[in-house]
Amino acid sequence: MSHSTQNWTNFFTDFNVYTNSLRLQIFIDTLLEYGSYFENPSYLEIASGSGATVQILRDIGLKVDATDVDDKVLTHLNQYLRHHNFNIPAFKLNVLESDPSTIDHYDISFHQGLLEHFSDQEIITALTYQSKISNCVVFDVPNNRDKIQHYGDERFLTLRQWKLLIDQSNLNIVEVRGRMFPKIATLLPHMLHKSKRNSFIKYLQKKLGSSYVFVCKPKA
Repeated sequence: MSHSTQNWTNFFTDFNVYTNSLRLQIFIDTLLEYGSYFENPSYLEIASGSGATVQILRDIGLKVDATDVDDKVLTHLNQYLRHHNFNIPAFKLNVLESDPSTIDHYDISFHQGLLEHFSDQEIITALTYQSKISNCVVFDVPNNRDKIQHYGDERFLTLRQWKLLIDQSNLNIVEVRGRMFPKIATLLPHMLHKSKRNSFIKYLQKKLGSSYVFVCKPKA
């Protein structure tokens, strides 16, 4: 595993439910929409970090488990969830090394701000792992319009590069959405952020967003 996680504990202290619900609205809407295709959907967040996203989903009433690979982050995550009285299982999981047959199967596995820290082969390994443990994979990554390295080792890949990696990961793309818009987009805030979007709005989001939300399903 090539990515260092030693600074994530401090990084996550700046996140909470309020900030996550605002900046991740489109991502969370996507999770809710595709979860609605399953009866009593089960969710697994890989690399849950601060725990704010799983708290949002559990507060809505969804069944969601949390994971992380870093021991310090996992300790902080469990403390955070207990402090907020959320009975969310948080366990250690390394999708680059673990055997997928050792954990439960989920309707949807998801992560946000994760894969851009890894090499092509590690991305393929992680997504292939998810194709074996879930019926639907939803993930959010910055694209080549984003130039801000919050952690320092982010890779900003193009849509074409992501499609190639996903194709090698036993997954088919169902849909691609856009998120994180430039300042000029504040002129159209409701149009770009509303939950019910027509095809033109989805097109604008994908063309303007500096982050992609991918919805994928395992190949038959």
